[in-house]
Amino acid sequence: AGGLPASRDNDGALRMSSGQNFLRGGCAALQRHRPLRSRMLPRLHLRRSIFGASDSWLPKPPARCFEREEVVGWAPEILFDIVADVELYSEFVPLCSASRIVRRHGPDRFDAVLGIGYLGLSEEYTSRVTLSRGTSPAIVVAEALDARLFTRMRSEWTFSPASAGGCRLALRVDMQLRAHSHDQLLRSVMGTFAEQQVFAFRRRCAELHGDDSAALVRGSLRQGG
Repeated sequence: AGGLPASRDNDGALRMSSGQNFLRGGCAALQRHRPLRSRMLPRLHLRRSIFGASDSWLPKPPARCFEREEVVGWAPEILFDIVADVELYSEFVPLCSASRIVRRHGPDRFDAVLGIGYLGLSEEYTSRVTLSRGTSPAIVVAEALDARLFTRMRSEWTFSPASAGGCRLALRVDMQLRAHSHDQLLRSVMGTFAEQQVFAFRRRCAELHGDDSAALVRGSLRQGG
């Protein structure tokens, strides 16, 4: 009833017509190709990063290093305490949109969630912060653990007494972005990144402890990468 006709051979067995054989072969071909298509789609999806189209086929953006060293009038302990107070970063640090401690690993080590916001770019990541207060110089190190925006993000502050009084502070930032698009976007602020960071903490010191204009202030900027 309906469909393409079939015939029986001399033994009475049902024999498929040429048209039925053609349709049967076509259906089998579709079944063979369907799993291939389903396997390809996830791969195409994975080529897109969470920030947009992936550029993983390009070489990695260059690793960059930014350094700043200054002598300021405040005592090393004052500057150390302000840099170590990570939870307040979102109030005064450039580009920092969030800062909160999520886990402590003793009195001198903790994990903090930090946020970056710039020209519509928004990212939060966890940073492991290590405080070395009793060393000379005193050191504060923060290193990203799970940043999707960065391949590497590490900052190191050092604080030591200056020969003329006050504090000799130094900041080193090692940074490598994952995507060229974000490297291009942030390039306009990278050239003065360390300088802006140091200036923000100096201004915070002035707000909390008064100006150090009476002290000798020298600065030098070194940039590499």
